[in-house]
Amino acid sequence: MENIIFILQSNDNAHLAILKDITVKKHIQVKIVWADHLYLELGDNADSKTTSYILLKYGDYIKPTDSIIRDFSPTMFVDYTPKIDEEHKHLLHKS
Repeated sequence: MENIIFILQSNDNAHLAILKDITVKKHIQVKIVWADHLYLELGDNADSKTTSYILLKYGDYIKPTDSIIRDFSPTMFVDYTPKIDEEHKHLLHKS
């Protein structure tokens, strides 16, 4: 089974209660705390019961990773213009 990652956030640090939860504590492999956020990585020993428990009890604090880590990939025709041969320009559709 692969590692399960959760990112939790709250303004009043209420999300940190998960670190004292005995059910979850034994499954935590990596934890990082920063600026009202908590990154948790559960080890291989975490099962679906533990994951369901976390989602039910701490689901209000869970945030999607894309809300924290912005996508910096370049956008075609905004950040760069591709160089294309004349014979292949008909394949390119500008959006």
